[in-house]
Amino acid sequence: MFFNPFKKKERVLTVKQFQDVGLMGPMSLSGQIVTEQSALKLPAVYACVRVISEAAAALPLIVYERGRDGSKKRARNHSLYKLLHDSPNPYMDSFTVFEMLIAGCLLRGNSYAQVDRDRDGIIIALYPLQSSQMKVKVKNNTVFYEYLQDGKTKKFKWQDILHLKGLSFDGIIGLSPLSLLSDTIGRAQAVNEYSSKYFANDASPGGVLRHPGKLGPQAADRLKEHWNSRFKGSANSNRTAVLEEGMEYQQMGLSPEDSQMIDSAKFSVVEICRAYKVPLNLVQDHERSTYSNVTEQNRSFVVHTLQPWLKRVEQVCNRILFTEKEKEKFFVEHKLDSLLKGDQKTRYECYQIGIEKGFLSKNDIRGYENLTPVPGGNEYQAAQVQVPVRQLTRSQEEPIKRDKVIQNFKPLIKDAAKAILDHECGLLKKELAKHQESRSQRGNVEFKTFLQDLYKCIARDIKGKIWACLAVFCRYNQKRVRG
Repeated sequence: MFFNPFKKKERVLTVKQFQDVGLMGPMSLSGQIVTEQSALKLPAVYACVRVISEAAAALPLIVYERGRDGSKKRARNHSLYKLLHDSPNPYMDSFTVFEMLIAGCLLRGNSYAQVDRDRDGIIIALYPLQSSQMKVKVKNNTVFYEYLQDGKTKKFKWQDILHLKGLSFDGIIGLSPLSLLSDTIGRAQAVNEYSSKYFANDASPGGVLRHPGKLGPQAADRLKEHWNSRFKGSANSNRTAVLEEGMEYQQMGLSPEDSQMIDSAKFSVVEICRAYKVPLNLVQDHERSTYSNVTEQNRSFVVHTLQPWLKRVEQVCNRILFTEKEKEKFFVEHKLDSLLKGDQKTRYECYQIGIEKGFLSKNDIRGYENLTPVPGGNEYQAAQVQVPVRQLTRSQEEPIKRDKVIQNFKPLIKDAAKAILDHECGLLKKELAKHQESRSQRGNVEFKTFLQDLYKCIARDIKGKIWACLAVFCRYNQKRVRG
């Protein structure tokens, strides 16, 4: 046989090479290979990924416009508003896209979406990409992406990829939870596989019939067939059995190995939920739940588990989807009101406080409860005026202090007024005596001129004496108020 140079050579790939190209997951210590599909077959992993991704995707992502006074309002006219709120691309709604991104990140640590722009640079769509086909590279302090599709590699700039990352040590690429938790998930897979094979190949009987004598093969087969026909299966459960010839029935219980397998399966659920920070009651494990702690566990899930993922989505959208000029005015944020609502009684008590304090109106409350506005419901009630305790104490003591000050200054003002009046009366008496002696026309003119000069002089006396006392009184009050 001649050598054929054109014959296709067979290539054998190692497990490591399969893992590098994304065709195989990491190998756990239990001998199980952990992949996305194998991990999602575990109810605990599937429930944790589903709870987090669905809860985050169900919250509306809103584009807001920032006001100069620090307020915010919905930017409904922005091109990204409907894109993020309703439909990121013609084939998917916003719930589907963000559920895919967060679920992929929960499993692989990274998820990607292509940012599609038109000729003017306006974003027109977001298309999710397969994480297993994406490579993140850094060259000259610049991040770029290589995506393998239909056997061809396409390069993307960092501005064209919405990269959602989980926990990361370099800030460039997130760590894969499947790799970090490969032993925990692999152990749970091994327990599931063992239990499935145990029940498939189980030969241990559920009970034993004991006969005091010795039965032949035919009699034993006939007795077994009769027992199974009358008592085997759910349709024949709890029927009354009649045992003859001194026979006894003995129930077979679980072996210690079986009990240990059940405990190991329960422990795997706790470990997986601990890794994803999901309360056990949210994966339908209510063994440790009580009526009083379920509400706090749900609130803890929102604060400690859900909010970090929402913050990741918000920040990557703000960084990639807005231009530098738009970032000064626009931003995206999730609306958490529906998740943070308490029970009906608690909500109504909070609404009552808001109305009494004046920062909620009737229509504000009706909006929170998904009710239509009512006429006149936008008015806010006047809140109770809050006065500092020091000022309130001073206002109570002020009448007493004012009376004391008036009593102290009253003699000074009285003496000044008396001096002015005595001076006025003395001058008037003296001038009237002169005027009575010479009752002529010329005397009348001189008396009139005297009166004008007199009251000019009195005005200067009032300003010099009375106003001086008032000025001292005012300065004293100012010092007391400032003190």
